[in-house]
Amino acid sequence: MCYHKGMRRADFENLTSLALDEQLNARGFHLVPQPPGDFVDDRPAVLYEADPDDFGVRYPALDRRVGAITPCVDLWFHLDKATGKITSELDGSPLDDLAGRLGLPAQVGPADVSHDIEHQLSRLASRIVAVLDMATKK
Repeated sequence: MCYHKGMRRADFENLTSLALDEQLNARGFHLVPQPPGDFVDDRPAVLYEADPDDFGVRYPALDRRVGAITPCVDLWFHLDKATGKITSELDGSPLDDLAGRLGLPAQVGPADVSHDIEHQLSRLASRIVAVLDMATKK
């Protein structure tokens, strides 16, 4: 499916859920629906959350809680409908920055953004899995 300017927030959430739930649920993240689902905005967002205590145990290389009380760890996905690009960040850090910090090679791909949402989400799923799997090592 190609992105389009009329995509509702719930449509993006459903596509993201189909592409990522299996991988993310197994790694301690769960979808948190963002109401209202029928809202059409320029940058629809999808939120997954993980328990910070469980996250710290599972992914010690990414645990940044240092004495802070944090209710959850946020994993966001944003669709920029002007460009068609989907981006992701974990607690405010872009996914590519985390990958680089963990020593993962830069993601190889075409220079232009694919307007195919499913393709981008599939690539993001692979990248997130690689980052989280690498983060299990301290």
